[in-house]
Amino acid sequence: MLGGDLPEGFQDEFEAAGSADQRDQVVGRWFDVCPIQAAPDVEAEGLYYARDKEPHLVQSQPVASQPDLLAMTFLFSGQRAKPVARRKFFELAAKSGLVRLAPKGTIQGKQDADDEEETGPVDVREEHPESSIDLSTLTQLLTAARQSGLVPAADQIAHVRDCEFRMGKYQRAFDTIERVYVKFTQAATKRQEQLRAEEIRYRAGKLKMSPKQWMQKKQRDNSQTLIIERARRKFAHVLDGLRLLARES
Repeated sequence: MLGGDLPEGFQDEFEAAGSADQRDQVVGRWFDVCPIQAAPDVEAEGLYYARDKEPHLVQSQPVASQPDLLAMTFLFSGQRAKPVARRKFFELAAKSGLVRLAPKGTIQGKQDADDEEETGPVDVREEHPESSIDLSTLTQLLTAARQSGLVPAADQIAHVRDCEFRMGKYQRAFDTIERVYVKFTQAATKRQEQLRAEEIRYRAGKLKMSPKQWMQKKQRDNSQTLIIERARRKFAHVLDGLRLLARES
């Protein structure tokens, strides 16, 4: 995806976000996110998100005369950075918390398709398509909850999918998912507080990590934050759908 192909409305929402955490959420709503962990994650014409001191988007382009180099352009300013050797791209990624972005559905959508069961929709409300849920929606929530690492009781989601939801007991399903979501939210808040405390300790020299180790940790944390935000969106969608089904049943 090139800079000119950014979704309409994304730039306004991104620039209006008041904090780094809010910008993370905006990016997660508009794009699929992939950590940079191996050579295939580096694209010659890729779009990347850096959660540095001030989060920003950058686009990579090959240098015609030197194929081993990638030219970097900052979106939305158009400012160009010095070309970076591919072999040093991972170091840059760790330093700035860089992750690769792709159009919504191309990364996570494939993963969801692999995880979905071959089951048709149980109840589709044409008048409320944004709130429609089925068995595969609950399977996607289960996958996202497990990937977040913040839901030790994720099996309760599978139970709701296989029992209450199939039986049409939507209010009971809603109550169970809501309890799991409350615990998820509490764990996510605690994690954010821990990350802030760690950063304060590191800045004060009380956390014994090398700059390289700290940059690698930041990249892992930033990637996981975006995964957690995806799980949060899945919870919200399922709860909205269950609320509607419970009200209309």
